[in-house]
Amino acid sequence: MNLNLNEVVAKYNAAIKSYDQKLVDYSEKKSFGVDSLGRPNPISLSVIGGAEIDWSNKKDFANIYETNGTPNIIIRYILRFASQIPWKVWELDAKGKPAKLLENHEVTNRLWNPNDKESTGELIYKLGLSLLTEGNAYLWANRVSGNRIGALWSLPPSKVEIIGGGWREYVTGYRYYKSDGTYENLKAEDVMHLKYISATDSKYGSSPMAAAIKLIVAAESGTDLRAKHNQNGGPQGILFHDDPNSEPLDAAAANSIKAKIKSFFSPRRALYDIPYSDAKLGYLKVGSSSADLNLIEAARFDKNAICDIYSFPTQLLSAAEGTTYSNVGEASKGLYTKCIIPLLRQIQEKLNRFLTDKFIKAGENIYVDFDTSLIPELQEDKKDLSVWIDKAWYLTANEKRELMGYQKINEELMDTVLIPKNLGPVDSTDALQPQTPEKGETDAEKE
Repeated sequence: MNLNLNEVVAKYNAAIKSYDQKLVDYSEKKSFGVDSLGRPNPISLSVIGGAEIDWSNKKDFANIYETNGTPNIIIRYILRFASQIPWKVWELDAKGKPAKLLENHEVTNRLWNPNDKESTGELIYKLGLSLLTEGNAYLWANRVSGNRIGALWSLPPSKVEIIGGGWREYVTGYRYYKSDGTYENLKAEDVMHLKYISATDSKYGSSPMAAAIKLIVAAESGTDLRAKHNQNGGPQGILFHDDPNSEPLDAAAANSIKAKIKSFFSPRRALYDIPYSDAKLGYLKVGSSSADLNLIEAARFDKNAICDIYSFPTQLLSAAEGTTYSNVGEASKGLYTKCIIPLLRQIQEKLNRFLTDKFIKAGENIYVDFDTSLIPELQEDKKDLSVWIDKAWYLTANEKRELMGYQKINEELMDTVLIPKNLGPVDSTDALQPQTPEKGETDAEKE
């Protein structure tokens, strides 16, 4: 058959259009029946009871935290310990290292008493809660005369709007919406914005729960299913007359057998009392237990997956598999190194820029930091560090103190390297010379 080029192109386009239409029809297939290509439709995994699973209404992350067990337990666990860690303000030396603890500085006093309703721990708890649930946290500094900090307040992310601040644009302000429907404009320099960086939004952060939303919904649905199964599980099976050589039981005989069997489940019955029936009965299982449905195993999987989103050690949750005293100790350490310290470090770094750039007097060089020196789970690392430091003769005493988290001592000898032999100053030529025994000293006395 001879076809010209135009006919070939036309047939090709028609075939492509027909195939594309079949793909569209197939993508819009129903959960049952036959698709446009004549193949039986599989049951869609996104359909339960004939209705689509609703993922879209799960964006109220604060409400999810309040009502869902696993995220609530994980976040509370993190924040309960994070809010107990003390904060300190240091004066830095010329090298940018902490030199003096400022116990009566304006910033110290404000951190100790951020406002007339909250303590430092409560403020940190609120900032951390907003960050871990919403992916955004806001700290507003209410300034008074002389550019002083009157109070520090945490703002709920759901009521804050960022003005400006698009790609490569500066934020020009913030808008705080009040419960009465009005709003208050806040200066950009008076608000500290913490966020988990989003890949799609340059203004607002991304909630960790956004990545875990399907896991959370699955865990929540599994809990509901277990509750319904326990409350309204229905019969596990059906008894039936199984004797072809006799007439079926009438209603009275069937009810009598049911009552007799039911009586054997009474707590007053002896353990080994044996039921008896004149009729031959069969049993057909129609129900499934929680174990048959693997509900508990599925719940454990969902719980562990949500822990992974927050880098939370699963051994710290109840009923975790393989939990021992040893790995719980390691998990407690991991709680600080993987969850708490990274969270506080993000707050601390932002807090330093916020306070230093806006509220510190000219010429001041201060630094805000949290103190982990009293956390028992981290002391094992200090023990290993102290063993190493003890052998590091090439460090000065002040350098060793800084590594251990202590302040320097302003004495000349503390900044001098001491060599191991007789612990003499490294610049002392006498310390480098071999010692000779004094006159009359024997070899035994010399030793």
